[in-house]
Amino acid sequence: MKRIDDTRAHIIEAAGKLFAKFGFDKTSMDDIARSAHKAKRSLYNHFPGKGELFTAVAEQELEKIQASLKPIFEQSTLTPLERLKTYLLLRMEIMAQSPSYKQFLNDELHAEQTRNSKLRALYTDFERWEYRQLICLWSEYPDKHIAHLQPNAIAFADMLQMTMRSLSVTFFVQNKYNAYQKTYDLLVNIIVDSILGQIHLLQRH
Repeated sequence: MKRIDDTRAHIIEAAGKLFAKFGFDKTSMDDIARSAHKAKRSLYNHFPGKGELFTAVAEQELEKIQASLKPIFEQSTLTPLERLKTYLLLRMEIMAQSPSYKQFLNDELHAEQTRNSKLRALYTDFERWEYRQLICLWSEYPDKHIAHLQPNAIAFADMLQMTMRSLSVTFFVQNKYNAYQKTYDLLVNIIVDSILGQIHLLQRH
């Protein structure tokens, strides 16, 4: 069993590197077999096809991403706003190192997402986990007058996730992450302060 697990892990690692370098469409099962130094039939013993193999790569990456980000929400020494800004900074830094996330954002993978319900579910589950963490952070917001209001919590989480999705496309699909990396901490401050300001305005009305 351990040998099978080791072989599977080796195939996933080799596939992940190729998907990162060449993209989903331009990577074939033949390429992966050569890179992993395995017979092509060995790949199909573990994965029915390229889509399932990509899903395994994405699942492994998302598990690592979530494990890296989760401790931020548990840092009681930081204020809720400090935790939020730390999370947003680290989130983008980690996503920049995630080949499957970049591929997920690209148009070329949209057809595969439609066919592959498990792949789509992986990213949906991650966003739901993130959404719950943002709602919990909102409940700790210092201004208790608005923190206990559920509509504000939902608006806060929705606006942040929409903003992060848009930034991810700009950074990773349009390849502008390196250009903005040095000023991203300033951008995070502007984003968070702007969203909180808008919610305060909504509350007054």
